[in-house]
Amino acid sequence: MLNKKEKKIQFTVKEIKKILDLLNSKEIERVKKILKKKLPKVKVVNGLVFKTPNEAANHYKDELIKNQTEAEKVFKALLKSINLDYEFQKIFWYRKDKLDKFYIVDFYIPSLNIVIEIDGEYHNTKDQQKNDRLRSGIIKNNGVFKVFRFSNYEVINESESTILRLGYLIDNILNEESKHVTIDGIKYKSRKSRK
Repeated sequence: MLNKKEKKIQFTVKEIKKILDLLNSKEIERVKKILKKKLPKVKVVNGLVFKTPNEAANHYKDELIKNQTEAEKVFKALLKSINLDYEFQKIFWYRKDKLDKFYIVDFYIPSLNIVIEIDGEYHNTKDQQKNDRLRSGIIKNNGVFKVFRFSNYEVINESESTILRLGYLIDNILNEESKHVTIDGIKYKSRKSRK
């Protein structure tokens, strides 16, 4: 949350450009020097300026939670119906070019160390699928076991098959990892660990 003093320095990129357009080159250099001394490094997200990457990530996460899709609401209800603990809109941090960057995933299941993404129609384009593969790779490099994807249509219109697919995925993970997980108060073990 921003306090009153921090709100005073929050402004859009357009506003910054307008101010800089009014200054000549000598004044711009002077302003840059002053800003470097007076202001902390900033992060720009959706045209808003934030003091820290963490502040930006939390702002974006709050927006995603506030504007969650119908499919995300249905999937949350499915997870709750089987008492599977999850984190909604989980922030994953990574470093690229010496900068802290983040991705926010729809659902993180800590007991299985998996991410579940609920994809809208735009995920069907080739460019977005390429971006999704890159993003999944970065998330896996962050220590996540697997990333699974369900479509909005599948979650909303085929919730029974979605829950069956989720059960199948969980069973496969338990068998691969020789883990156990508690769902709906029942402790499930992998076939490997039962022997």
